[in-house]
This record gives sequence, structure tokens and C-alpha cells, in this order.
Amino acid sequence: MLIRRCRRVRQAYQSGNTLINLIQQKKIMNNQPKMFVILSITIMVYPTLNQSIMNQMIDFRVFAQKLIFEASLFCKDISLITKSSIVHQSFTEQIQDLLYQINSITNLIEKPLSYLMQSRRIFPNDRSETQSLQRIDFDQQSAIGTMNQSPFCIQKQVRFNTLEMKGFTKVYEELFNKPFTQTHIELIKQRCTAQSQICIGGVSVNDPDQFILCATDYASEFYTETQDLKLARRSRNGEIYWYYFRNRCIGFSPMSKVDLRYPDVDNEEGDLRFSLWLFHGQGGYRIGRLESLEQSVEYKCVIYLKK
Repeated sequence: MLIRRCRRVRQAYQSGNTLINLIQQKKIMNNQPKMFVILSITIMVYPTLNQSIMNQMIDFRVFAQKLIFEASLFCKDISLITKSSIVHQSFTEQIQDLLYQINSITNLIEKPLSYLMQSRRIFPNDRSETQSLQRIDFDQQSAIGTMNQSPFCIQKQVRFNTLEMKGFTKVYEELFNKPFTQTHIELIKQRCTAQSQICIGGVSVNDPDQFILCATDYASEFYTETQDLKLARRSRNGEIYWYYFRNRCIGFSPMSKVDLRYPDVDNEEGDLRFSLWLFHGQGGYRIGRLESLEQSVEYKCVIYLKK
């Protein structure tokens, strides 16, 4: 059987070479691809050879997908998949969602355990176990409460890891004395899809892992332009009012009433207002009731995106 197959393959190869010689002698049209002729004769002489090759290619593709899948889960690195052209886009998205879920569960488990280990080091007696268990219960309730809260709202004291557990990625972080410009907005816009979400707010350099104040919404709400200096536009998704006055300012408010003579200087519910300059090389202006921060090196503007 093996000898018969080898003979047929050799016969196909010889037939292919014969056709190439005919092509070179212009006895066959020059626009006929040489390799196509060889493959055609090979398949005609030995049809099962083509099916065997195809089956091996399919088996290899399945094996490669499994290997990449296991490697990405082990390393918790989605780039192993996105950089591989062998994996289909829908397969990539499924794995990415799975990684986010694994990361969320891992954080919910590891964080209380770290508190438990820390409390045992500080309080080596039996009482520490009660205190640590109370701390674990409080932390779990806090995490669950944050996750169940409506995502499209203005919030205070939001930790970065809470956003990262939900799939957000930090895309901007600068001190308030650094200019925030139209170019920054356009770059953010280019990175967004119709379903992208944004979280923007102010952070203290003394507490760099959480927002003092921030708002989360679909990114399209953030970069939709407005024209009224006294009126912010209500988001379609929650109790957030956005304004983006080109070459003047951008920010959010808990109500429609704003005063954009400069960045928003209205003080009604001022603790929930956030505003940035967009001209004259100015940076951030206010985080809640902290105002006139254009030259501040003690506060930062931070932006997270979720694609």
C-alpha cells in the first residue's frame, strides 16, 4: 500500500515537472500558475493525499488553539491571543471575557486572605481571628455593593482595582498643571467603539490608587459637544450631566445648571462637579470643591477606558 502511494506521488511530481517544461517552452499559456498545475495533477493522480493534508492542517489548528488558550489562562495575558493570527476574533473575545471573570474571582478571594494574613501577623492571639473575619465580611460586602451599583453615575472614593476588575484600562494620567487639550480628546475618541465606557476624575498624589471624585458613562457621552455656557447635557444612561465646549472646557456635573465663563464655577452641589480647561495651555480646574488647581502638582486627572 505504501509503495503504491509513493509511486503515485512520484508520478504526480513527474507530471508537474513535465507541465513546467511545457510552460517554459510556451506550449501552455504563460498565465497559468506553475504551482497550481503541479497541485492539480497531484490531486488528480492521488485524491486522498489532499484530504490527508487538510485533516492534518485542521488537527494542527485545533491543537494550536488549545495551546494558546491554556497559555493565556496560565499567564493571564490576553495579548498571547490577540497577537496570534491563528485564532478567530470571536474566540479571542470569549477568552478575554473568561479572563476578566477569573481575575474578578481571584481578587475577591485574594484580598480578604491578605487581610487575614496581615491581621494574624499584627494580632497573634485568638482575638485577631474574630477581627480579621469581621474585616473580611466588611470587605466582601463593600466589594459586592460596589459591583451591584449602577455603573453610570458620579461617585466618590472609587478604587482603581475595582475598575480594573470590571475590565477597565488606564489610558491617561497627568498632573493638573499639565495641559489637557483637544488632541487628547481626539486620541481617546479614536480608541473607542460604540460600546466603550469611560471613567474620568481627579486623584490626590497622596492617595494615588483611588479617585477623589469620578464619573462613569459610555465614552460617546463624554466627547459629545455642547454649545450652551449655562446648560450641561443629561446623559442617556444615568444622573450625569456632561459638557464639552470646544476650546474652552470639559467636565461633568450632578445637574444641568453650570457656569462655563471659565471651566464650571457653579457651586450648587459643588462637591460633585469636575472640570478641565481646554485652552491657553491650562490643565485641570476643579475636583469637587477643590478649585483653581491649574498649577497644582498635588492632584491628577486620570481616565480609564473599557472597550
